[in-house]
Amino acid sequence: MFYLLPQPKKMEEREGIFKLNPSYIYWQEETQPMILNAVEKLNSVLPEGWRYSKVSERSEIKKGIELNWSSDEINNEEGYVLDVSCEKILIEAKTAKGAYYGIQTLMQILKQVSTEIPCLKITDYPTYKVRGLHYDISQPAMVPKIEELFTIVELLGHFKINHLQIYTEHTFRYRNHPSIGYDVNPLNSEDILKLDSYCRLHGIELVPAVPCLGHMADILCHYPDLAEDLGRGKYKIEGLKSSPRERWWLDWLIGKEGGLEFGNTISPAHPQTYYFIESLFDELLPLFSSELFNVCCDEAWELGKGQSYELCQEKGTDLVFLEHISKLKKIAEKYGKRIMCWVDVVFHYHQDAFPGEFDPKVLSIFPKDVIALNWDYSREGTRFKFNKNLKEAGLDYYVCPSTCSWGWFFPSTELAFDNILKFSQSGLQYGAEGVLNTEWRDGGINFIENAWYGILNGADISWNTEYAGKELQKRFSTCFFQDCGDLGRATVLLGQSAEIIKKWRSIPSRLFFATFDELKNNIGITMEEAKKVIEDSEESLNIIRKAKVEGDYKNDVLKYYEFAAEAQVHLAEKIISLLREDFNKENISNFMHQMVNFRERFEELWLEKYRKSELEIMVLPAFNRVIDDYQKILR
Repeated sequence: MFYLLPQPKKMEEREGIFKLNPSYIYWQEETQPMILNAVEKLNSVLPEGWRYSKVSERSEIKKGIELNWSSDEINNEEGYVLDVSCEKILIEAKTAKGAYYGIQTLMQILKQVSTEIPCLKITDYPTYKVRGLHYDISQPAMVPKIEELFTIVELLGHFKINHLQIYTEHTFRYRNHPSIGYDVNPLNSEDILKLDSYCRLHGIELVPAVPCLGHMADILCHYPDLAEDLGRGKYKIEGLKSSPRERWWLDWLIGKEGGLEFGNTISPAHPQTYYFIESLFDELLPLFSSELFNVCCDEAWELGKGQSYELCQEKGTDLVFLEHISKLKKIAEKYGKRIMCWVDVVFHYHQDAFPGEFDPKVLSIFPKDVIALNWDYSREGTRFKFNKNLKEAGLDYYVCPSTCSWGWFFPSTELAFDNILKFSQSGLQYGAEGVLNTEWRDGGINFIENAWYGILNGADISWNTEYAGKELQKRFSTCFFQDCGDLGRATVLLGQSAEIIKKWRSIPSRLFFATFDELKNNIGITMEEAKKVIEDSEESLNIIRKAKVEGDYKNDVLKYYEFAAEAQVHLAEKIISLLREDFNKENISNFMHQMVNFRERFEELWLEKYRKSELEIMVLPAFNRVIDDYQKILR
């Protein structure tokens, strides 16, 4: 009957229609800001002439739309019943949040009708208690403008996501540590307070996510004494620049070897480490109304290889890690926070850094009130098996899949779908409390505008895992783009092209920014595959260009789609030229002019919705490097 996202648990068709003649939206309960905000949005999609009002007696409600969020018949805290009869529309819920979600479903229905709604009854509630998005704005820094963050929050709330983590490394302004992120236009205290308040209006819990072990390079460059430092020198790096971003993020983006030559991991062995961490907590944590806090602690490759070498030899790396988590937990409790952390170190995900098999006994001493975050971004689910271990250990945990956006302009949509679905199903089997879908920035060129298919896939599956994302393409096109379905197809086509490129190199940005010499020595794609990329990307371009309407909200996202599609065509054509050994001057000149155009448009797209952040530090130099290479060849 209707295409809805997330798909409700149960929808029954009935005889008759409800005519959308001007009337009132009524409620009896004490008005809450979240409900009033939702009612205002609902009223904006109803035909002209509708109004809304609180009534003192339920008997006053005759026709129109009735909201009731104190029903004794609804068991789930976020559940609702949407009942459309010939006389009125009734949304019943146990809580205001349930009513809010019922309103979102009704809004999706209203956008698919004109003057009347077929009678129906929807009974709905979520599968997972926590349905989250982890949004990285740090690797490298791409800090959204506050208005863009508000837009993201509105969309998340509309699609029933109730948990948002903003991942900051050097992208929060610490007053007592002004050197951290001084040149990346970070979020400040006022931004966080505004965002926290806006999240509450949309039924979302805003949770801080801050690295407290690994991934601290952009902080530790200002405090090198605290770093593990890979065991080089006397645990201190001589001649370290004021910012390491020029030293390794750009190298990482273009695929140079060597990478980290400085401390990426804070040392648990340094006597000042926990005083320093507490000083960060003291500024950040009071700004968040949530009682949750993600201390991260993932990918601590240097643990036990620098200052903590002797400590880890004495106690074992696992125990040192768990003691570190316990100390963070104790500090966070001073601020009324319950911590969570990634558990890759415990499970020895990185065998080169943590050799040896995972010992299940470690989980017996894992702090029981710390939420474990089990991440895996594969289709095969090599780490899904650890869900069973977490359940048997009696730990609260989330499964953490990914939109698979990192490293390229457009995400691999098929990989994301499989990863989110299978991981969520495994989590449901073994008692996971939540699904935390991750949107990482590794590679530095993926805009969140291109990741909504994966984000809403996570919203759909975590709300109704049993429905398994059926008809997602059509429902995404209808509910996100208000489109007949073609834009959903364009999204999937772009994702298929991205997956072909990612099979060749997991970080395709390194291919896009490679010189001719670098690229010709690393061709891992066939002529047929390159042609398929062009075919699918150009078909998606045709759909996108037909759908673009000047001033229409769709155009806001579609210009990011268009850029990604053209970038995929450019890379594939470059590969074909190399395979054919077609290096004539005209060809090289054409590629160079295309890259100049890409650089200019990328800068425009970035600055439209994001602060300057590390655009000039990291990404534009990668474009310039390729352009310079073309110019050298032409000379």
